[in-house]
Amino acid sequence: MAAACPVYAQNRPAKDSLKRADSIRNYSLQEVVVTASRVNESILRSPVSIEKINKAAFQRSAAPSFFDALENVKGVQLITPSMGFRIINTRGFANTTNVRFTQLVDGVDNMAPHLGAPIGNAMGPSDLDIESVEIIPGTASALYGLNAINGLANFITKDPFTTQGFSIQQKTGLNHVNDPLTSAKLFSETSIRLAQLLSKRFAFKLNGTFTKGYDWIANDHTELNASANSRLGIPGGPANPGYDPVNGYGNESSDRKTITLGGSQYVVARTGYDEKDVTDYNLMNIKTDAALAYKISEDSRLTYTFRFASLDNIYQRANRFRLDGYTLQQHVIELKTPVYR
Repeated sequence: MAAACPVYAQNRPAKDSLKRADSIRNYSLQEVVVTASRVNESILRSPVSIEKINKAAFQRSAAPSFFDALENVKGVQLITPSMGFRIINTRGFANTTNVRFTQLVDGVDNMAPHLGAPIGNAMGPSDLDIESVEIIPGTASALYGLNAINGLANFITKDPFTTQGFSIQQKTGLNHVNDPLTSAKLFSETSIRLAQLLSKRFAFKLNGTFTKGYDWIANDHTELNASANSRLGIPGGPANPGYDPVNGYGNESSDRKTITLGGSQYVVARTGYDEKDVTDYNLMNIKTDAALAYKISEDSRLTYTFRFASLDNIYQRANRFRLDGYTLQQHVIELKTPVYR
């Protein structure tokens, strides 16, 4: 006796319905790194350790800007000498300028020639134009020379051929709230971006950022020379004739002498002055860039980029000083082809 078995049937779709059926295209996406070895390759095959952060990660970050968000990247530390001046440090190479850390924008070094170091993001891309950042948190001198011995960061901007339109961003805040040295001050940063495709082969983009605020006041009076006259029972502080506060100037070791008075030797210094008495803490930074891109072919492109920055800002190296009306310009002509880049 034969056992019954279920039979399943499926109607064959009509010929017209086959034509109307949606098709699904599969794309295999592979993350590509440009800064690692100067050729396009998978991040997993790169000869150096690379941290890559894309614009989606910046948008999810709680940091006020993409540059501030880099502090959350593994192996990266940001030092803040002033409001308009932040420095990237990696793997323990920490100082207020980090002159051996190379900072690139689309593969082009944006170091300030006079200072010999990048001034934070003073001439870099804005939040509206950043596409991704690639960081080598360690020596990259084998690929980029001596100035990359402490690491490298490459800021990759948006392509005007693929990202078009007009964007504006406004940031506003307050600082110096309940500050005994000054009243509350307004901080404002305005950024715009305009990109347009003029033809299949020609596109341009324009960016601008205006930042205005009032910097933090350096008023640390911690005694650096407290032991100078301690053997005479004179404590450190304003009563000390060799008084040397952190943010006081004119009373450093080069301005001290030892004198004998009444059989006792005293270390004395000239009367110093506070930084806040001679410095303007108003912050006003302007940066802009314009790019013209022409597609010679699908794989070849000629680009001209102009970058400009004007800085009124506190800057710090061994000493703190003010950049007042300090301007930077950069002109870049770049040809990219499959053979030459």
